[in-house]
Amino acid sequence: MGRDVIARAGAREYREFFSLYASYVELGRQKDVGFAGLAEGKGVLFLSLGFVPGEAVVLRRLADGQYQRVDATSGVKAKVHLPAEPVKMDELPAEIREPLGEWQALVNGLGRELSPWNLGLASRLLNGEMPREHLTMGMVRFQAPTEEGRRGQEVPFGISLVPDWGGVKVAAVYNPANPPLADVPAEGDFVPLDEIQRGGVNPLAKVLRTWAKMENSARRAGRGEQNNNR
Repeated sequence: MGRDVIARAGAREYREFFSLYASYVELGRQKDVGFAGLAEGKGVLFLSLGFVPGEAVVLRRLADGQYQRVDATSGVKAKVHLPAEPVKMDELPAEIREPLGEWQALVNGLGRELSPWNLGLASRLLNGEMPREHLTMGMVRFQAPTEEGRRGQEVPFGISLVPDWGGVKVAAVYNPANPPLADVPAEGDFVPLDEIQRGGVNPLAKVLRTWAKMENSARRAGRGEQNNNR
């Protein structure tokens, strides 16, 4: 499937991933660029190629639906040939086209875009602050938690939470594994704030902790990017 570029992140890959994310955030804030979602829209798009963090690319999606490279982590640059000129999705290298399709399926399954890490919404929720609209998290290679602490199966998983009195309500769940991940709240379920802050060994608790960790890393990288630009 052309996935040899995707590997678990070491220290270098970790730094590169979040440095690339910080540059994407800065680029997307420009008036003439803007952000593109995974599902639709023109602008710049940050695309993880599987594990988070790991290898990633920044693409510019044009009004006609074509994609153009902007930047990438060094592993992608070394192993994947992405032409400089705009190409259609089906002309993208398999190492990029296949993860893009998986992320789009996740977003479409949840019915909304994922919450950006630079907003810090998961960290705030764990500290008792409700999201104003929604907190939507997901991964195409989510590692299911286990009681024994061993590595669990890697499956697509996503969940969207909206504020409710005293906690959050589950607006949508993307859990297509066969069999599905267990101990996942159903759409419409209410999750009290104290249960969220208590955590535990379940997919919601783990994705919240992971998303908050990504947010913290993205913020640190963003501060470094701002200092470099001074």
